[in-house]
Order: sequence, then structure tokens, then C-alpha cells
Amino acid sequence: MRPGKGSPWARQEVQPLRLEDIADRLGDRVDDIRQDLDGQDDVAVVDAHDPRCDADALLIATRKGILVAYPWSGTGGDGAGSAPGWVPWGDVRASTVTSSPGVSASRHSCTILLRGVELTALGDGDLGRRAVDAFHDEVVRRGTPWHYPS
Repeated sequence: MRPGKGSPWARQEVQPLRLEDIADRLGDRVDDIRQDLDGQDDVAVVDAHDPRCDADALLIATRKGILVAYPWSGTGGDGAGSAPGWVPWGDVRASTVTSSPGVSASRHSCTILLRGVELTALGDGDLGRRAVDAFHDEVVRRGTPWHYPS
């Protein structure tokens, strides 16, 4: 049997989170992010962690590439050096998605490599899994069909 609809190993299409899905959580910071998008439509959004500056980030995938925003950081995410900002698809890599069981919900993650800067896409529970899976799928779909490390 060929993989496809109805086969046990068929991949389910996962609907990504969009800025509108998390606008309430972002509050008035969503307007700054929309301005930084410079007219580009978001196709997937995921929470991430930047270990260089121990800051929470937001990765926003567009057709142009990925915008890295630090809406919860007073430093703009540049505490350990310059933030990646806009990263074109050719400079993006993703590890496979991993899941680890937690006390209240499973944690899902994958490493996103942006021009040599590693950020960890994170999500908890079913909604988090949806966000991480869909973002990972966008990275692979948008011209980065290999994983990091290769």
C-alpha cells in the first residue's frame, strides 16, 4: 500500500498558529510586530527561547523568511549579541520535533538554526504540539528540505 490518505502512516496536515491566534497574549505589542512584518503575511508562528540572552522570542514565518521578534524582552533580545531579525529561507534549518512527557502536559520542541544562531521552538500540550509541528513543517516546505544537523 502506498502512503497516502487512509494509510496508517499518512501525515496529518497541521494548521499553524497565526498572529491573530495569539493577539490577545501579545496585547499592544502585536502592532509593533505587524509593523516589523512590513506588509508580509504570517504563515506560522511559534514561541521560542534564545539561550544567548535567556530571552523568550517569537518566530514568525512568512513567504519571505522568518522574522525573529522579542515582544517580552526589554532588551530587544540583543543581550548576547545582535538578534537575527529577518532571516531568508536559505539560511534556516530545523531539527526534528521531539516530545517529552511532563507533569501536566507534554513539552514539544525543535531547534531552529538561523544564520548560525540556535533558538528552540517550544510548545506545551496539544496546542503547543500544533504550533511546533506546523512551524517545523513550514520551515521544511519553504525550501529547507533537510534537517539540522544534517
